[in-house]
This record gives sequence, C-alpha cells and structure tokens, in this order.
Amino acid sequence: MNRIHIGMTIPLLLATTLSAHAQSSVTIYGSIDAAVGVSKTTTGQTMPGGGVTVATPGSTISRMYSSVGPGSRLGFRGTEDLGDGLKANFVLESGFGADTGALQQGGLAFGRQALVGLSSATGWSVTAGRQYSPLDIAFAQSDALGGVYWGNVVNNSGHGIYESLAAAPGGGAFQSAGRVDNSLQFAWTSGPVAAKLLVGAGNENSRGTGRLINPHISYTSGPLQIHGSYVRMRQNSEAITATAEPEWLSEWLVGGSYDFGPVRLFTGYFKLNGPKDQGNLSAAAKGSPFAYTWSKTDSIWLGARMPVGARGVFSAQVARVNYDYASGPAGKGLVLGFVYEHSLSKRTTLYANFGQTSNNAYANGPLISAVPVLFSNGYGSDVRALSLGVRHTF
Repeated sequence: MNRIHIGMTIPLLLATTLSAHAQSSVTIYGSIDAAVGVSKTTTGQTMPGGGVTVATPGSTISRMYSSVGPGSRLGFRGTEDLGDGLKANFVLESGFGADTGALQQGGLAFGRQALVGLSSATGWSVTAGRQYSPLDIAFAQSDALGGVYWGNVVNNSGHGIYESLAAAPGGGAFQSAGRVDNSLQFAWTSGPVAAKLLVGAGNENSRGTGRLINPHISYTSGPLQIHGSYVRMRQNSEAITATAEPEWLSEWLVGGSYDFGPVRLFTGYFKLNGPKDQGNLSAAAKGSPFAYTWSKTDSIWLGARMPVGARGVFSAQVARVNYDYASGPAGKGLVLGFVYEHSLSKRTTLYANFGQTSNNAYANGPLISAVPVLFSNGYGSDVRALSLGVRHTF
C-alpha cells in the first residue's frame, strides 16, 4: 500500500512551483481601438468597362468602427527557459470589435494568432499553429501605414483576401496567405540577415487544397530594411467545385524602407497570379463580395512617415493597384492614405485618418483599413473614408 507523506509533499510542490515561475513568464497584453467616421461611395457599373446596368447607387454613411487602426485584441504571450539557451514560447491572440464586443477574424476564439514553439539563443526558432506568414510581416514593414488604417497597401492590394476566396473560418485556409492555419515555420537570424520558411497544410485533405509554402529573406542594417518573399498556395476547397483540380496560385513581394532621419520612406512591389481556369470556381467563390474576374493583380507604392513635434507622427502613402484580364484593357485603382497620430501618453493615442480608392472603368477595388471594409459600388466606383479614433494599449 502506497503512503503519501503530506508533510514532505507540500514543501516539495511549493519548491517545484516556485522554480517553474522563476524560469517562465506569461504576459497579458492588448489594444482597444474605436473610431467614428463618415464614408462615401460613388455609383459604378456592373461590368468592367461600363454597361447598361448601374450598380448600387452611391451613398454616404456615418458610423462607429473598431480596428481602423491596429486591431483591437487581447493576447497572452509566454516563454519558459529550458536551459542551455533553449526556450519554449507561445502566443494566443484574439481579435474583437470595440463597437459591439463581437469576435473578429471570422469569430475564431484566437483568430489573430495561436502558436507554440521553441527558440534558441543561437538565432533559430520553430513555431507551429495559426500564425502570420513571413510575407505578411514583410509587407506590413514595407508599408508606411503598417498594414492598418484606411489606405494601407497591404489589405488594399488584396493580399490575404483573393488567395483564400470563400474560405471558411477554421477550415484550414481562412485568410491565407496572411495568417496561415495548420502551419509550421522555421526561422534563422545571423547578424543583419534573417531567413524564414513557412509551410501550411491547408484544408488537410487528400486533394491537397490550401497547401502553402513561403520562403523569405530580409536584410536589416542601421536605417535600411529590405525584404524578399515568395508564396505558392493551392486553391482552397471552398473556392473550387468538388471535382476541380486545385491550381497553384503564386505571389511575391520586394519591399523595404530607409530612415533618412527626419523622414522614413517606404516602397515596394507586390504581385499575385490568380487561377488560370476561373470556370472551376465554386458558387461560394463567385458569390463572395471579393469575387474577381481578372487573372493577375500587382501593386506598387511609395510612402513616408515623419515625426511632428514631440508627440505626433504623420504618415502618407500612394499606391497603384493594377488588375490584368485575360483580354481587354486593365483595371487601375489609385489608393491614398493619410494618418496623423498624437500620443497623449505611452498607452493612449488619438488619430485622424483619411483614405480613398479611385477606380477606373475596369476596376472595382474596395477601401480597407485594419479590419473594416468599404466595398465599391461596381466598376468605376470610388470609395473614400474619414475617421477620428482613439487607441489604448495595455
């Protein structure tokens, strides 16, 4: 018969617990972003180049938004020292709307990030779960607006939207290639050079739909940052018919920034090649508000960020988004974004943000901030928005 010596067990458990706490830590963090604003959308046409049918009439709407700036979130980040320079790490991050309290990212509990992994003092790491792709991070670092606010180039290029057309939250390909489900990432850093390789299993079925691979390399030295990233992703199961063979889509990015002292300049080029056979798209894909008729799209941009006084930062950016069709003229959209941020403290920031998408007769690009989306009213429709917001981080 086993005997439990309570007098010895309790001190032993306390010692073990204290030792574990001494070698590990968990941080709770978050951000709450709320804004009020007005948007205006002009009338467009239902077909590229114009047609006899007019799309939804233009309108002006005033409303409250959440996550116009960096998305509202609640996160948990932890690390444990395993010894010999090895650490275990995890991140759980949920996105929510400050205007309604509802979960964002399709209603996923930890839709922003959910990952666990190991890292070494020698510069390598491996992580698994739902995580940002290397291309997505590089894109945001090459964007003067950081991939948030009205007029940012990351979301308005269609990255993370067109690749995962009609994908269902939790289905394995939702928001790829921005956030990648069922993914494994290897990273290595040596001096100014960082290399990453991310692979995603996608929908995890016998058809191989949604599978993704993203090699990446970057160089950072003093005021200079340069990024190069490439993604190949098979169409996800929701985007194609049940008997269609999933095509490989591809996208690549070259971008970066340089700090001149009084101003930091940002620039880059992004290209996405869509499917060659759009006849295999599913009814859900064709009915999506992000449904497209073009075969390729590319974006080029130039932006700047500069301090204003002791507490202000002003950012401005212009981007050209092109849509190439299998035949006929190309669609062209001009995306503008202007942001002024004023820090009241280290945690609280006020901001004013104006953004605009101007489409020619062959383009129907939306205007997107960090999370909220304003759709055009058809081809040739322009979209603009002005928001005043407050953000508190903790």
